[in-house]
Amino acid sequence: MHSKILFLFFILLSILLISVTLLFVGKPLYTKQLEEKRVANIQTHYAKNYFKRREQHTPIRSTYFAQKKISQLIKKSISTKTLSKVVEVLNNMNEKAVLQIEVYKNDKKSKKENFYLSQKEANRLKAYISKRTNLAFISAIGYVKGKNKTVEFKLKRIKS
Repeated sequence: MHSKILFLFFILLSILLISVTLLFVGKPLYTKQLEEKRVANIQTHYAKNYFKRREQHTPIRSTYFAQKKISQLIKKSISTKTLSKVVEVLNNMNEKAVLQIEVYKNDKKSKKENFYLSQKEANRLKAYISKRTNLAFISAIGYVKGKNKTVEFKLKRIKS
């Protein structure tokens, strides 16, 4: 009986020592791990916001870069969301420029109808962009050619 009590005492004592050791060693390890996670979250958040802001910046010779960005945007499709991004790029330019909108249509209708539809689409795009930007001049031209429903935006810098 005396040996059983002594055995239980040593087990309790060892459990107590293990828990005290974990308390003093484990807590700093856990807080260090939490701090590393917190710093990593801050860094990723900062990086995302930094690159978002960096995309909006256009360099001094911005006509070339704006033309490139617009071409990338309209490759997929022309939607209101895409047009608002195009307007944002145009408004972030540092130079004065002229915009030429070219719309190509080649449906199964007559040439006259296709020309009318392409010109109407070009005028619609011109009206949308002219309301939202302060470009010096915007031209809209509709074409009937072999291309099937394509829209092109061409920027030209005005030398002052």
